[in-house]
Amino acid sequence: MPQITKHLCAEPHVVGSIIGKDGTNLRRLQRNFKVNVEIDNNTGNSLRKISITGTEEAVSQAEARIMQLMSRGRQNSLNAANVDELPFEEHDLVHQNSSSTSLPYQEGKDPCFIGLGL
Repeated sequence: MPQITKHLCAEPHVVGSIIGKDGTNLRRLQRNFKVNVEIDNNTGNSLRKISITGTEEAVSQAEARIMQLMSRGRQNSLNAANVDELPFEEHDLVHQNSSSTSLPYQEGKDPCFIGLGL
């Protein structure tokens, strides 16, 4: 079966939830879904790129699990900060036509980031 690579972006504070203690979650993801997962080593405040490589089905399943782990990481961050809910921030809508999808460019915002505004 052909291999594909999908890229996700994660906030720095949720990467630990994806990796897990001593890399446990990352190894389990790779073993259970038979994918290769690479996380960008950028340790700054910007988003971290996550690359998932494997068959289309395996990548899709691994992506769903990574999204669960990211959600758990966000919730843990909220709990640690003693915040009950996420602040609301209005954003422009995604523009889509039959040939492309685009987001309006915002100065100082990472175009990779689509998600919760933590």
